[in-house]
Amino acid sequence: CVDQASATYTIYPGVVAAFAVDTIGCAPHNAPFVNQSVGAVSYLWNFGNGQQSSETSPVHIFDAPFDTDVELTVEMIATNMYGCTDTAYRVMHIMHTPQAIAQIDTVMGCYPANVVFYNGSIGADNFNWIYGTGQTSNTADVYHEHEYVNVTNDLFTFNITLQASTDFGCMSTDQLNLDVAPQIEADFNSISQGCSPLEVYFDNISDGGSNVSWDFGDGDISNAYEPQHTFFNWGANDTTYAVSLVLYDSYGCSDTITRNVYVFANPVAGFE
Repeated sequence: CVDQASATYTIYPGVVAAFAVDTIGCAPHNAPFVNQSVGAVSYLWNFGNGQQSSETSPVHIFDAPFDTDVELTVEMIATNMYGCTDTAYRVMHIMHTPQAIAQIDTVMGCYPANVVFYNGSIGADNFNWIYGTGQTSNTADVYHEHEYVNVTNDLFTFNITLQASTDFGCMSTDQLNLDVAPQIEADFNSISQGCSPLEVYFDNISDGGSNVSWDFGDGDISNAYEPQHTFFNWGANDTTYAVSLVLYDSYGCSDTITRNVYVFANPVAGFE
């Protein structure tokens, strides 16, 4: 006895899921995906961070916290016209990019300006301070000082940069500006001693500045640029007056110089 059965099977062509991507980079890592799949007509990408795409070759940006590296598994499901699927995977290594945080205790300084910098950066291994003067520093101190001098005749702005980086090479920067006034120097000439009443003419030889204030040490003051003043000594002993000149500029800076004027007591004539 013989029996025979037959059936028809349809074998659909297979699909191969494959893609290429740069699997390591600094956050935010901009990753273009190159789809190398064979036989597929649609795709579903799962980027491992809750986000998806149905594009053929998507571009995705992967992020990470300022102080923590992240690993994510990307899954691509390729489907052909018959509903057959294949899946490819890649592990993405997203290296954290630190956050550079620089602060300064003042944005305006008088010559010479000694400023204090604060480094509050997050997630960095290395630092590079660029002071805008041609000088740099790799200090990792939270606080440090730096001196600025302005050799011009006008207000000068220094552009300061803090570079914060990781050992892998991820880096961020922060910018600061510092205005420094030009140097002003108070100075004057005058006679320094004489008999009472002593009339003194003050020769102002200051450099820079726009306003002055004189204190003659005897209770009198003046705002004249080159004043005259008479000193008296009513006593029997010589008297010293400390004369101070304060020089001001339009930026709120000042410089002071003090010199002594000696006024001799007048002799008292007499005989026996």
